[in-house]
Amino acid sequence: MKSKRALTMGKACYLDCHPGLDPLLKQTNTLLRERAGYVTDICYMAGVDMRTLRRWMTGTHDPTLSCLKALLNTIGYDLAIVKGK
Repeated sequence: MKSKRALTMGKACYLDCHPGLDPLLKQTNTLLRERAGYVTDICYMAGVDMRTLRRWMTGTHDPTLSCLKALLNTIGYDLAIVKGK
């Protein structure tokens, strides 16, 4: 049985995020699963250490805005501020 935090074949696919994880990081994880290639390549292109990404997804650390923006930009998304309802 694979670890819940395992990376399968180097793909960006954390099987389960930490239950108390911020919704923004949960959505980031979903985007990585759906659209991303190999997590090592994504992290390298974004300038984010893979251990840092793992810490975000396990809930032990919060991302800096610049690192989260770089990761999202690398997979084709923008981080934006939108006025609430």
